[in-house]
Amino acid sequence: MQAGDCAAALICVKFRVRVYRGAGCKHASLFKVVVVLNIKSVAQLRALLLEMETALGLVDLSANERDILYAINEVSVGSPRTARSESIRTHPLAAAIPQASYHRALKSLVHRGLVEHAPDTKAGLYVVPMTGAV
Repeated sequence: MQAGDCAAALICVKFRVRVYRGAGCKHASLFKVVVVLNIKSVAQLRALLLEMETALGLVDLSANERDILYAINEVSVGSPRTARSESIRTHPLAAAIPQASYHRALKSLVHRGLVEHAPDTKAGLYVVPMTGAV
């Protein structure tokens, strides 16, 4: 298979899923293989993630709390590691969480000690503690 074939296969995959739904794309079998491999890979990654979350003691957190905690850890900078509320809120893992659920989950993370309000600052800045599961 050459590079052009890959592009053609991707185009067929796009149209097969959205338009034709199985109508004679010559790359239909390739589409099935790619989907199976991708789903299997995602399943393996998800199992690994669950194992890591269990080891870190994060399985008791809700999905929103975990996503916000991950977002905080990705956007935090400096020493001590701080994250601005706007950066957390716009991170892809937290952006789709409804406003009220976001604030409830963030408050829960603070209550659990996984995140702290930054000292000597107004609201909107959080510190990632150096201890704990984070």
